[in-house]
Amino acid sequence: MDATGFRTIGLAATVLSFFVVVLIFKPEKNERKYALIAGVVCALYDFTIEAIAKQVGAWFCYGGLQFLGLGVPLDMLVGFVFYGASVSIISDYPKLFRKWHLPTLNEKYDWIGAAVLVMILSPLGAYGDFQSMNFGAWAPVSYWTFAHTTFAWFTLLVITLLSYQVMKRMDRKNHSGGNK
Repeated sequence: MDATGFRTIGLAATVLSFFVVVLIFKPEKNERKYALIAGVVCALYDFTIEAIAKQVGAWFCYGGLQFLGLGVPLDMLVGFVFYGASVSIISDYPKLFRKWHLPTLNEKYDWIGAAVLVMILSPLGAYGDFQSMNFGAWAPVSYWTFAHTTFAWFTLLVITLLSYQVMKRMDRKNHSGGNK
């Protein structure tokens, strides 16, 4: 399989995953909206990282529909919208555990769940990136390491989840007693 085929399958899986996450977590309308906005933040952040990396020669993305000549495939940009939205919704898993009557901490400690999610997903994202090299989807320069990629994923996830949680908190503050 070539890089474009790999990216196409990855995009389809990411979009499908978003709908599965929505079916399982059943987020409220505002939460879905905030998750999609956080997904856009995620995609824009990744786009910025990818474009800068290409310009400074840190790594290069291949395949897909290259976007604006900056070395960032459009399918990757779209995929990160859905990935960011999915992770945002998943970060509310303590709330889902409470719905299912599973033991969990008090609601004011739900941020711990998001932090744990970031710590788990950061190295998994880096692992996925390094596996995608087998399909020619990207190539880093020799000094770029797994730790660098894990840190890139860490910052991406923190910014995504912070934007989601801040929007939810602002909505709660503005509409206390309303849709939370």
